Amino acid sequence: MKVLRMVALLIVGALLYQGGQALLRSRSLQLAKFEVVGNSEARVSTDQLIRATGVDVGDQLVGISTHKVAGRLQKLPWVEKARVERILPSTLRISVQERKPSLVAQTDQGPYLVDEHGLVLQQGSGKLVELLDLPLNELVPGSRITTPEFTHAARILRSLPPGIRTSVSSVRAPSIDQIQIETEAGPVIYYGAAEDIPEKNYAAETLLRRTAGAVNSGVIDVRVPSRPTTRAR
Repeated sequence: MKVLRMVALLIVGALLYQGGQALLRSRSLQLAKFEVVGNSEARVSTDQLIRATGVDVGDQLVGISTHKVAGRLQKLPWVEKARVERILPSTLRISVQERKPSLVAQTDQGPYLVDEHGLVLQQGSGKLVELLDLPLNELVPGSRITTPEFTHAARILRSLPPGIRTSVSSVRAPSIDQIQIETEAGPVIYYGAAEDIPEKNYAAETLLRRTAGAVNSGVIDVRVPSRPTTRAR
């Protein structure tokens, strides 16, 4: 009886294996269509995403590693997150979340869109805060700005109170000590290093209120927040 049972199990296993192999070879489970959602064509096109998957129409759908495909997609500068799903019998669905540009880094090569963490997205401009005078090497999409000047400037920008943040037109960061916020039709605010940020924000807001209409084109210096100063530009 044990021998017969073992033989029966082997036969069933062989049939299941053959059935599985036939299923893998079935034309009904071949990739026939990509479905792409979440991207804006101006930033990362549907064609670009499909090419980046590394798979082709006609590949066996069940043999595609969705994890590996998602990893390839997330190497594209604009793609922050990617989710890949098999939709039987023949569709690969790609859902992406794009990165958001926060700054325009002005360089000798021209302007580059950059996210808040310094990732270079593409060459181009937009209605964003400009980052000026930053000591930079050559930029390429997908590279990351890691200079201390950028790190301090980005941290200051993220921490600015709304009343100041909405009026910022550009940030100059030739060095950490010389980081300055340029406001639209208002004073230049010297912040220096991204240290004592709450105290610097409080001093900047206080002096902006006191000098409103009086030193409209002047300079506010909060690098030493316990002794903030104002002067003519």
